[in-house]
Amino acid sequence: MAELSLRDRAKAKTRKPSSEPFIILFVCTGNVCRSPLAEQLFAAKIAEVGLGELIIVHSAGTAALVGQGMPAQAAALSEGLGGHPEPHRARLLTAEMVMDADIVLALAREHRGSVAQLVPKAQARTFTLIEFARLLHAASQEHRIASEPALPEVPDFLRDLVERAALFRGVVGGPGEPELDDVLDPYRRSQQSYDLSTQQITQAAKVIVAALEQIVGPRR
Repeated sequence: MAELSLRDRAKAKTRKPSSEPFIILFVCTGNVCRSPLAEQLFAAKIAEVGLGELIIVHSAGTAALVGQGMPAQAAALSEGLGGHPEPHRARLLTAEMVMDADIVLALAREHRGSVAQLVPKAQARTFTLIEFARLLHAASQEHRIASEPALPEVPDFLRDLVERAALFRGVVGGPGEPELDDVLDPYRRSQQSYDLSTQQITQAAKVIVAALEQIVGPRR
């Protein structure tokens, strides 16, 4: 594909004003373990690469334990990865949250389905976290840009990148077993379950952040 296609499409498409940050919404069930940990981990990683003012992360739950904080195990793991779990309080997913988001990253396929039912138009920009890591990696490997976008252009570049990643659905092979696209729910389970769930989130985050750096460059 032509090197200019990403920049040209980002400028040509009608979408949010380019000055508005790119919004990521993480969704799980209770909004006390998986999605807040992903939110906090991504916030830390995004800040590390200098994109903290351009990308906003939120989380919510399809059956949220509204007002509750994170379990001690999840909070400790978040802190160990640079997250800030103390302020978190679970909140219920709403259609408005989905409509405001530029991408919705579900922690499991059931949450992806719930988002699509709540806001059908959001289906194209809703992925499981692990699925999006796989598709974004493929998109970033296929496409190269001639130069890094200027800071004000970054959110629009990312919105276009979501659309590009969606095009790889059905092209990039998925896991042999569909459930491998789900992050394990550790709630009220063993420490081993919390560790495995966190490992799944961390691995996907590394792939996604690496792809973002490749596309827009580090802004440290």
